[in-house]
Amino acid sequence: MRTLIALSILIIMQSCVYYPLMHYSVAQNVPLISKKGDGQISLSTGTQTFGLQGAYGITNSISAMGSISNGVDDIIGDGNNLGINSLDNGMRQSGELAIGFHNLLSHNVLFEIYGGAERYYRSYSISAYQFSDSFSTNITKPFIQMDIGFLNDKRNGLGISFKFGDLIYNHYSNKQTGNAINFYPDDASNKGIIEPCITYRFGGSSICCQLQLGTTFLTNVSSSFYLNDVFASAGLHVRF
Repeated sequence: MRTLIALSILIIMQSCVYYPLMHYSVAQNVPLISKKGDGQISLSTGTQTFGLQGAYGITNSISAMGSISNGVDDIIGDGNNLGINSLDNGMRQSGELAIGFHNLLSHNVLFEIYGGAERYYRSYSISAYQFSDSFSTNITKPFIQMDIGFLNDKRNGLGISFKFGDLIYNHYSNKQTGNAINFYPDDASNKGIIEPCITYRFGGSSICCQLQLGTTFLTNVSSSFYLNDVFASAGLHVRF
């Protein structure tokens, strides 16, 4: 079972195609805190290129979590497929903070819920012989995240999470010159977002491997360039 889950996530990661999306869903922070003093750090790579996550149990029922993510050098693919000879430059950066409630439902089943906000920056540009196209935007995403964990004696196991948020765009810029095709909307309206995710941890009780796979839904979509449908990551999870 462990091998099947690992292979499925890695295959999807290898098959992901990057193109100039306005928003990438990145690895979720699913700490599964059980008591006061629990501290956790995760380091992962995947859809978001690089992600660092942390969480800490403030009391036996209250915990806090935060994460940062960075992605650069997006690849739109072979420019000849679009009939252009293009040069691409893209970046995305995000960070989030949240506070929540956690509770052990039984010896090996845990529930937690967090409320917080993510701040996200995204930019992309294409330049060619006769035109250029670029966009940039900031996004604020208030969210509520609910997690349920099924843990073994080493506190590893399976976590299922659902993240509900609202993408609030500001400082949105979309510019074209020459004969550029406008891939993006003239303005970006707020959009509800739902991100279900599965997190799987295996290994030691202090340091273990972490695999994650999730998908993304928008409540109202007017452009296929708004977001990626699937996000995945692999990395290490450390408890202290």
